[in-house]
Amino acid sequence: MWHRTFLDTDHAAGAVVVDTSAQDTVVGYLLLALDPLDHVHELKIKYRRELLLEGTRGLLCHPGVGLHFVRTRAVRYAKRLLARRPCRPGSADDGPIPAVIHAVVTDPRYALRGVANRLLHWAQLRTTDAGIDQIALVTDAATTPTGAVLAPDESQGAAAMYDHLGWRRVAQRERDGRTLIEFRKDLTEGDPSCA
Repeated sequence: MWHRTFLDTDHAAGAVVVDTSAQDTVVGYLLLALDPLDHVHELKIKYRRELLLEGTRGLLCHPGVGLHFVRTRAVRYAKRLLARRPCRPGSADDGPIPAVIHAVVTDPRYALRGVANRLLHWAQLRTTDAGIDQIALVTDAATTPTGAVLAPDESQGAAAMYDHLGWRRVAQRERDGRTLIEFRKDLTEGDPSCA
C-alpha cells in the first residue's frame, strides 16, 4: 500500500525499469516525494485508517518489533499522524525543502547494469521539472565487521554509487543500531552530473 501512495498524489512520483527481453520483468523502481511534507499530509488524509490498521496488524504479528516500536517511536508517529498541517521550516536559514528519494531498489540479478543510475537520472529530471533544485536520500553506511564506518573512498554498495555519481554526504546518524548517511545533490544548471 505504501508504494501506491507515491502514484496517486501530486506531491510524489514513482518510476519502474522493466526488462522487455525477459517477459517485462521489473528490475528496479524508485519512489520520489517532490514535496515530502505535503505528501505526508495527503497520505494522512487519504490513508490514515488503512495505514493505522496495516501498521497495527504488522506490529501485532511481530511482538518484538511492536514492543521496540512502542518504546522508541510510538509517540513521534502519533504526533505526526494527528498533526493537522505539515510543519514547514521556521526560518529562511533552513533553506528550501529538497525532494526526497524514499526508495531505490534494483533486482540483484541486474546489479551493475545501470538500472539504479537510470532511475536516479529520472528522479533528477522529474525534480527539476517540478522547479526543485535539490534532491536528498538516506542509505546505510558501509561498515567494517567491527562497525566502523568506511571512508567514502573505501565504501561499498549504494553509498559508493552515490559518491561516484556526485552526491554530497551531508549527515551521518545512528538509528536502530544502523549507521545512516544522508546524501544531497544540487540540481542547478551548473552541475554537469545532472545532464
